[in-house]
Amino acid sequence: MLRRRRLSVQKVKPVILANPTTLDDPLFWADAEGFIFPRVLREMQQAGLLDAPVISVSRSVPEEARQILSGWEVPCVFSDHSFPQHRLLELVRQGSCRGWLLLTPYNYFLEREAVTAAKKLFEDTGASMVDYDGSSLSRFCICDRSAVEELAGYTDFAVTPFVAPKYLTARLGQAAIQGLDLGPDGDVHKFLLQFLYRGGRAIPPQEYVTSYFSGVTAAERFSTASYARHLADYFSIPRLDQFTQSAGRIIQDNETTFLAGQMHLVKRLLPHLPLSREAFLEIGFGPSPVASLLLLNLFRKGYALEPFAPRRDNPDLLRIICENITMPDYIDIRKTMEPERVQRLTTFRATIQQCDIPAQSLDFIFSKTVLEHVMDMEETSRKLYDLLRVGGRMYHIVDFSDHVDTSTIRFDFLEHDRRTWAAINDCTNLWRVNDMVELWERIGFRVRVVERLSRVQPVPHLHPCWQDYDPQDLFCYYAAIIAEK
Repeated sequence: MLRRRRLSVQKVKPVILANPTTLDDPLFWADAEGFIFPRVLREMQQAGLLDAPVISVSRSVPEEARQILSGWEVPCVFSDHSFPQHRLLELVRQGSCRGWLLLTPYNYFLEREAVTAAKKLFEDTGASMVDYDGSSLSRFCICDRSAVEELAGYTDFAVTPFVAPKYLTARLGQAAIQGLDLGPDGDVHKFLLQFLYRGGRAIPPQEYVTSYFSGVTAAERFSTASYARHLADYFSIPRLDQFTQSAGRIIQDNETTFLAGQMHLVKRLLPHLPLSREAFLEIGFGPSPVASLLLLNLFRKGYALEPFAPRRDNPDLLRIICENITMPDYIDIRKTMEPERVQRLTTFRATIQQCDIPAQSLDFIFSKTVLEHVMDMEETSRKLYDLLRVGGRMYHIVDFSDHVDTSTIRFDFLEHDRRTWAAINDCTNLWRVNDMVELWERIGFRVRVVERLSRVQPVPHLHPCWQDYDPQDLFCYYAAIIAEK
């Protein structure tokens, strides 16, 4: 039975668990007045939202980052531990607080209502953790000492605040964790950020954050309503209230994360589409070929293949979006779902080698987090080359983490050779960015890596087979690659 604890709000200590491996980290976003994050923390303290926060980082971060943090008014604790759960335990053992509010450098938009409700829930229920699954800018959790000690039991990978509830559940069970639900307003805000940005964690750019603090008065800040108004103003969404009322019940469905990611994928593809737009191919459309249906607004015909996931089409959320928010033509579901348009998309339950698509008939091929699962990469790449017309283009987003846990970024495979890792986890092919670039150039493509995200992490025992790789290639977890025939 969970115990009831008597706990004043001052007993919850805010800890920002950061890992700024570069100065591009959100922790170091800056404007004309200087670094934004310490100013926001100071404002949150003045507003009564936080009490004496502390920043925790590893000593292994770059020297320039350490110098910057040492000059901030916010206390910064440098630790010999690399993983956040071990740095947190170190702080817990040095302090006497009953609870810890776990934050990240993304927490520019903490919600006063959520923090207040979470503290009360933590006090009233005696849960080991209270989790608020908000947007990337507002998500946090509160945990007690027992939760911190359990999380520190994970010694092989980083347990960030984003995934701490999942890993604590694995050790203590769901009953030890209380989820905080503030209703459809928070769900809609989270969904729209997923749609407008990358899906999943949905990290907005610095401009979105700075425009909030320049356009919203200090008295209005840090409320759910002010964040919603800012989102509506920033993206010119005239009927956000109506959209929230209509979409709230649907957005609680987990499939909306997939839909948001598909809509954002199409937005990302637009600048890279070829001039000739006769036919395209989507590789691995998942539960529904939403992206392909949207692209039919711009192409005469399309193909989409998915050999594994069961198909589930649900156009309700797209319809509500188009009825309440001004969308560009390529996302207008009223056009996309017309019977004639749907008939121009051919779907396959097959691999690329099994698809009956004429050679040199495609202008564009794309995929999102698919190629890392292809084991016959060279054969597949040659098939794609044959399908493209001269001048045709491919755009592939690849997740290069090892997929042991897709909710976090891990590189456990680096302690093993490829064959040994395949026996442990055969989910990915372990190709790195430069491996793909070299293969495609050898086949005849012109290749550009248009986006590459890396996070160098400590590896207890790096296997010799990986020692010749550049760290930025070896620890790349996400890349977008264009290849032209």
